[in-house]
Amino acid sequence: MSRFAVSLLIVCVAIHTDGRIVWSAEKPLDAAGFIARAKEPPKEPRSRSTVRQSLRWLARHQHPDGGWSFASATAGFAKPGTAPSRVEATSLAMLTLLGSGNTHQKGRDDLHLATEKGLAFLGRQMKLDGKAVDARGPHGDINAHAFSTLVLCQLYLNSEDADLKAVSAGCVQFLLQQQDPKTGGWPRKPGERPTLATHVWTVLALQCGQWAKLADADKAREHAEAFLAAQRFQGGAYYADAKGKKSALATAQALVCQAALGKLVKGQLGVAGVEYLAGKDRPQHDAEYDFLVTLLLFHQSSDAWRKWNELQLKQVIGSQQKTGLQSGSWYDVQERQAKQRGQLYQTTMRVLCLEVYYRWMPIHGFRFKKWD
Repeated sequence: MSRFAVSLLIVCVAIHTDGRIVWSAEKPLDAAGFIARAKEPPKEPRSRSTVRQSLRWLARHQHPDGGWSFASATAGFAKPGTAPSRVEATSLAMLTLLGSGNTHQKGRDDLHLATEKGLAFLGRQMKLDGKAVDARGPHGDINAHAFSTLVLCQLYLNSEDADLKAVSAGCVQFLLQQQDPKTGGWPRKPGERPTLATHVWTVLALQCGQWAKLADADKAREHAEAFLAAQRFQGGAYYADAKGKKSALATAQALVCQAALGKLVKGQLGVAGVEYLAGKDRPQHDAEYDFLVTLLLFHQSSDAWRKWNELQLKQVIGSQQKTGLQSGSWYDVQERQAKQRGQLYQTTMRVLCLEVYYRWMPIHGFRFKKWD
């Protein structure tokens, strides 16, 4: 039994799930095929060395306790942030490791060791809440929990390690419990108003849990769709931010949710929304936006994807630090979350963009068996 499994033993033995699932795509998704595809080497040669260099940088800045930090104190970490959630920081770093095919059991360049240590850290931050597992950790919110849930569910799918099933199911159950029954959204913290900023990550985590056959979230999905409908800007193709203003970021968050819930982004409104995301008025310094649009357009198989892909590859690969202690990292002082989440956040989001080609979970059934 792995060290991670040992650290979660008291949690695992107390959680049960019937494993029932309701598939969200229009056609059933082949989980076995997804697992096999996840173990294949990267298929985008222009990004392969860039990703490998970044994973080495991330491994160098893993703390002795197995976690990562936005406000890292590790040697050579030049641009720390102020956000205190180590669960969120660790989960994002872990998603990049999983994105290149590493698990806690095996990996490239000994990165399975970093993966195992990271999982053990996440396990120590979890709390049992009835049959649910609260993975928010100290200073964490629902986004931190969603990121951690994504890590566990993807790792369970990729490794087929039965020791991870119960705790992954418990994390999904906690998401179901935290959904606001009135709006269908997820508040960042209890008492706050749900927003698309939290909705996108919780929906992706919920979808990953369904792929892993860990929960029946039919009602939660219906409520999530109702929340999305209420966020449309003037009932059109775009979506509004928390202040009610038309927002490219909110539109990206909403359309990714829509796709993850099995609602194809099509028709006049869908096309207008996609064109808006890839248009000239898009945000120029927003790593989360770039990742979400990359994820969405990749699954659209459109001209917009090809144009976006060429632009992204050039910008992302070209802006990576290539020499010195910061080799493999990214930092843009103008980035939207530069002060809060710093160098680690930007690096993980850029790596996730580059891993979309070959490993990030597909969100459309029709796209499942055809990877560019």
